[in-house]
Amino acid sequence: MFLTLACCSAVYGLLPKHDCYMIGDVNGDGAVNVSDSSFLTNYLFLGGPQPGCLAACDVNGDDVVNISDAIIILQVLFQGRQPPPGWGICETHESPLPCGARCCEG
Repeated sequence: MFLTLACCSAVYGLLPKHDCYMIGDVNGDGAVNVSDSSFLTNYLFLGGPQPGCLAACDVNGDDVVNISDAIIILQVLFQGRQPPPGWGICETHESPLPCGARCCEG
């Protein structure tokens, strides 16, 4: 049973993938700032463009991209909240979310 589930999960992309990206860099400009929270909010609620790397948008690491991720960006920037692991660092992360952008190549 487990082997079958693992094989099916790999085929359908449900297992975590290892991609290189910066957690919090929603707009892909190489920095984490207020524009990332704005970009994410625009995508989620106003039909704005999808971020190039959804995995980078999952700031709280719950494998879901939602308003809480945009709020955490603002809390880190303006309220002194402790940044999550991987914040603002371009490195390889594990996530089931897609990531078309890569910042570690080159």
